[in-house]
Amino acid sequence: MPVRIGQEVQEVSRGGPLAGRSAALALCLAIAAGSAANAQIFGLAHAPDSASAFETARDAQRDFERFRRTSLPKPIDDSRGTTCDAQIGRFCYWYAPPFDGPPPELPEVHDARAALLRVLADAAARSPTDGWVAGQRVRYLVEQGTPALALTAARECQGVRWWCTALEGYALHAAGDYAAADSVYGVALLLMPESERCTWTDLSPLLDEDAGRYGKLTCDERSAANRRIWWLARPLLAVPGNDLRTEHYARLTLSRTLEGAETPHGIAWGPDMRELTVRYGWPLGWSRAFPRPGSVEGPPVTGHERSPAFWFFPAAPLEPKPGEPARVVTWELTRERPPARYGPPYAGAFGTIERAQVARFRRGAGMQTVAGYDLTRDTTVSAGKLHVALAVSRDPETPPAVSDEAFVPAGAVSVASPWVPALVSLEARDPELRRAARVRALLPAAPPVGGLSVSDLLLFRPAPDQAARRVDAVLPAPLFSSVVPQGTSVGLYWETYGANPSQPLRIEVRAQRGDGDGLPSPFGLAGCAPPGETPLRIAWEEPPPGRTRGAGRSVVADLSRLGPGRYVLAVAVAAPGGDPVCAGREVEITRR
Repeated sequence: MPVRIGQEVQEVSRGGPLAGRSAALALCLAIAAGSAANAQIFGLAHAPDSASAFETARDAQRDFERFRRTSLPKPIDDSRGTTCDAQIGRFCYWYAPPFDGPPPELPEVHDARAALLRVLADAAARSPTDGWVAGQRVRYLVEQGTPALALTAARECQGVRWWCTALEGYALHAAGDYAAADSVYGVALLLMPESERCTWTDLSPLLDEDAGRYGKLTCDERSAANRRIWWLARPLLAVPGNDLRTEHYARLTLSRTLEGAETPHGIAWGPDMRELTVRYGWPLGWSRAFPRPGSVEGPPVTGHERSPAFWFFPAAPLEPKPGEPARVVTWELTRERPPARYGPPYAGAFGTIERAQVARFRRGAGMQTVAGYDLTRDTTVSAGKLHVALAVSRDPETPPAVSDEAFVPAGAVSVASPWVPALVSLEARDPELRRAARVRALLPAAPPVGGLSVSDLLLFRPAPDQAARRVDAVLPAPLFSSVVPQGTSVGLYWETYGANPSQPLRIEVRAQRGDGDGLPSPFGLAGCAPPGETPLRIAWEEPPPGRTRGAGRSVVADLSRLGPGRYVLAVAVAAPGGDPVCAGREVEITRR
């Protein structure tokens, strides 16, 4: 029977790689290979007193799915081409959704699921160690929209410990408690047999650029790589818990519950359907397509995943090998045809913050990180009730530091951390409209303490006769982005560290022509500006700073003589006889 599953449609491919008798044989062999493990996990070797409970539950689950299939609504539109975006086993996958979500489920299906849940509850009471029954019960309680009851059912499970713990993590994830789900899934991984844990921690299907290199790692070697990958791929650092990671484990948990069960699609569960679930997620609902003219087979079933969905895994997530040059880590949330996708329940839209600037300043062994932002022109989050936060992270193991939230569309946020942050993420959310946006970067390491160095450059709106020597004096009036109207002046604030208090400092500020497309990067530039056209240059020598003067410096640069275009504003600081240390920032000068 032709079957379509998935938000963007996955369809049985007749004559595909698993077509005909060889497909059936391959599928049977794959299922048989896992039967012994499933017997241990699900308790399939039932004692006589619990066998009838299991049989009753299995029959009820099968009957419910068959009833659901015959009661599925018709889609609004069922137009679809014949060319696959991705061929996965028996299935053809399309990335573009054919219509907006599934039609509403019929009340009769909701009532039938409630009846099934009563049967499953009775079977669980009679056989509390049966992992298959526990899995179905938790899965259908989540599907019924009652994750709190699913959590109770998971905690009543008395079967194989790691499996019951995984079911608890699944229920917590469905309830939106990602921090607790993250913790519980961590316990489940520790309790798993090694072979099972290696399967659950294999991220090969989710990766792209580094997939080949990752695939050569052993199970033990993947552990460190996974910590870094999940750290960089976390959708929002300001949201407690890594919901992308718990989503991955939830997909694996759900895949386990579907082994040996009737599926909504009317075909046997197999490795290809598992791969689709792990990469793209399990549908939120189903519809039944219109019958094909002249076909003697039943109409195909379409599953609808959460839409839109995004690609959170960055390019170049693995650390370079010794001797390799550093690779720039980049994110492309709306990448076309990624190997995996995830639609966060809290973000029906997920954009990129473009108008912002971020700067870091030393505070002892730690840092103060500040950000100015302007979301007034952001089409993703500008219209709602904003929650804006700046989050910084040291490494995969250290919890991130998160600023107090701001609730205005243009402003500044600041966060202190007792360590030097590597990952910096400016994030905005609208919980009511379910929208989110962010901009983040994995920044190069800060210069070591000792020796002359300078902070990032922070641009601000200068007040008359203002000479800021503390960043707190600048924060009330930062430039919310690096886009500057023609004919204006801007303030440049930076801090100098490690200066000899008895030596003068040579300081130079200049503007140079830059290049590049789009808006300037919110993050500063490291290194001194290369030689080039310099339409603006200011240089002076400061007397020895002494021990009582602060590290902050500022200057007002008159940009009125600069025409529209891209520029690099750079500050160079040098001690007598020494090489300069520099910081820079891109700006875009626009016509008024």
